[in-house]
Amino acid sequence: MASVVNRFETARSNFVACGWEDLTDYMAPIQESELQFKSRKNELTLESGRVLKRRFESFNSEFDELHTAERALSVPDSTLRAELRKTISERLVPPWSEFYYKYVKYQFSKKHMDQYTRLSPAVVEDKLNELLAGL
Repeated sequence: MASVVNRFETARSNFVACGWEDLTDYMAPIQESELQFKSRKNELTLESGRVLKRRFESFNSEFDELHTAERALSVPDSTLRAELRKTISERLVPPWSEFYYKYVKYQFSKKHMDQYTRLSPAVVEDKLNELLAGL
């Protein structure tokens, strides 16, 4: 029985690692030296704004792609489906929350801030609850 449990845990970890953990690259802290500010405290220079734009845009794009693909997958067993969702959420939401709230306070886009910041931690959590439902 322990062998089956170990294989299940390995399979679950591999499933989560397949794509979702790649998102953590976009949530790594940005070096303070990469963020330069204009005279106003929360206004970033053009190049620093681009650093944040790339991070938010890359996270959004990859998250949307994974969400679309894994939302279509079906895991009929509700307990297994809930466990997989929980595992993904536990690995993704805390670091995304930390990154999001640390950097969303800076004005890094004059026109499209809402597009870059559309995936708040609460929205991410809601979308993760749609996974594996075969929709």
